[in-house]
Amino acid sequence: MGHGVPSSDTTRADEHVDARGTHLLTVDTVAGGDVVVVLSNAPDLLLAKRIAHVLVEEALVACATVGAPCLSMYRWNGRLEGADEIPLLFKTTRARVPALL
Repeated sequence: MGHGVPSSDTTRADEHVDARGTHLLTVDTVAGGDVVVVLSNAPDLLLAKRIAHVLVEEALVACATVGAPCLSMYRWNGRLEGADEIPLLFKTTRARVPALL
């Protein structure tokens, strides 16, 4: 994973999606670390950069990755919809997750 996040000694990974569609991937390590990867989306690049900057600046995340624009497909009110979005990936600790949501 990089940025001081262990990857080779991972013992368990759990995924959870909250009511707003934010993905939380929790990785517990042998060393007792508690790393969480949070996946989210922003409607445009400007907002994605602003969110990433604020979360890193306020030390709520160790790393924020702003992805390339993508098309998200989903069902809404029984219809297939699509929207351009900017994916965001955040590396943080379990204790800091409530401040992100």
